[in-house]
Amino acid sequence: MALTTEIWINAIIGDLFGTASAITKSVDHSDFVDNKIVHVPNAGAPSKIAKNATQLPLSVSAREDIDLTYTIDDYKIYPMLITNAEQVELSYNKRQSVVSENRAHLYDTVSKDTFAKWIAGAKPVAKGSKTVKEWILDAARQFATDSVPQADRYVMLSPDSYYTLLGELSSQEQFAFSASADSAQGILGSLYGFNIVSEYLLPAKVEMLAWHKNSLSRAMSPLTLFENEKDPTYYGDIISGELRAGGAVIRKDLKGIYVIDDDGVTDTLSE
Repeated sequence: MALTTEIWINAIIGDLFGTASAITKSVDHSDFVDNKIVHVPNAGAPSKIAKNATQLPLSVSAREDIDLTYTIDDYKIYPMLITNAEQVELSYNKRQSVVSENRAHLYDTVSKDTFAKWIAGAKPVAKGSKTVKEWILDAARQFATDSVPQADRYVMLSPDSYYTLLGELSSQEQFAFSASADSAQGILGSLYGFNIVSEYLLPAKVEMLAWHKNSLSRAMSPLTLFENEKDPTYYGDIISGELRAGGAVIRKDLKGIYVIDDDGVTDTLSE
């Protein structure tokens, strides 16, 4: 039985980024993924307000908007071979194993790259000697200062920082934290108005990312699969894949994003 492209597409891409995925807690720009550059207009300063004006006319000004841009990257899945013998003898198990492994690797690669792009667009704060609870409280204070909406606030921690946080919580806080968990949405619990997500996708030396959903974006194309059935050289079917994805901080003023890392210095984004 030959491997059909539809079987692989449904198995690999189906629900790749489900509701529990932290990457979906951002603005979706997938409609623009066919472009190499995504343009995100940021509104300039609003008009001044005159109180009890005594002289007319008031001066006229024009709003200067800012064009924020980011690039879309191309991700290729290396060709995979399923031999004729494997299809006859263990077709289903072999296919499922290959699909599962490649799907997980694709998700991990695109997600980590996107989080790295988000963090590279922020101005980090050095972790210093504060506790993890204090980091999250500082982020909440900054969001309040910047009038960031209360809903859709999230925090991702490194594994070490998450388990350190658990040790910092009082018994009452631990109970409230557990009670606010939502596994279907990938939420471990809530603290200071932030939903703590259940994934660990931060780059090395980054301890925490706090963000508001409308401050970050992601874009991803459908997966395109390529198949060469009954290849005479390899005695089987060869399949490969490709998709386009990207993401960025989409507020020029950086409101709604707060990063804690080792030294407080923005690291260069690696290719």
